Amino acid sequence: MSKIAAVVVWYNPEKTVLNNINTYINQIDKIFIVDNSDYNNNSLLEKLQTLSNTEYIANKNNIGIAAALNIGANKAVKEGFDYLLTMDQDSEASPLMVAYLLDCFSKDSKIALVSPVFQHKIGKNLIQQARKDCEQIYTAWTSGNLLDLNVFKLSGGFKEDLFIDYVDHEFCLRLKKMGFKIYVCNKTILRHSLGKIEEINLIFRKVYPTNHSALRHYYRTRNRFYVKKIYKKIMPAFFKLDDKEFWKGFFKAILFERDKLEKIKFFLMGYIDYKKNKLGKFKITNTK
Repeated sequence: MSKIAAVVVWYNPEKTVLNNINTYINQIDKIFIVDNSDYNNNSLLEKLQTLSNTEYIANKNNIGIAAALNIGANKAVKEGFDYLLTMDQDSEASPLMVAYLLDCFSKDSKIALVSPVFQHKIGKNLIQQARKDCEQIYTAWTSGNLLDLNVFKLSGGFKEDLFIDYVDHEFCLRLKKMGFKIYVCNKTILRHSLGKIEEINLIFRKVYPTNHSALRHYYRTRNRFYVKKIYKKIMPAFFKLDDKEFWKGFFKAILFERDKLEKIKFFLMGYIDYKKNKLGKFKITNTK
């Protein structure tokens, strides 16, 4: 029987984060909680002690999602787990989600990871369901993925100098370059909060701006162009879709969100740092 661990990355979480953990704690064997928060979460830790099979790792500062995922994955490998469920702090698993994801691995021996269908908590599907129970896709977002840890060991792990944003896409594209496959399981969903999404009713349609911070626009821009430069030739179909989604998100931010000038500024800084091949954690000196 397969041993399955989970890693969830915290960053200044709200109190409801334990409710999210409770949606999948009984679906796996152990949870590694890797905390990137800027402050201690003592009140949450007291409640965390009531949960079984959890291990808490405090980084005491934000080392980035890629580094935090690597910490959890490497611990899972060391303790002999076969698969790793990677979760965001604001994601809720549906009942039997992990079992459905695991079942998809039987479809093809080259599957590296399987993702659920994403559904935003206001009810907007982020990945549209298809006809097959399990089918191949280009890439998957981090949260809700079930990852084969033998493949993780071969991959070298998540790319830490991306810090945040496009960490998942780069990882998936690297796995595909290695000959592995990425699948989605259409039989199960993950409820996920994407930024501070809101619904805006226009005359003929609805739009859903995410209201990400200006800093997230920096990382999205810098890392997106970096990843495109590396993988465009081997995965042009993915970037044809990604071009559309990236620019759609940018113009939504400019048209419908606050702090437009600040977000444009950080977008430009992200592109400039991409051209300089400058990765890692953003430093405030970049704005001078």
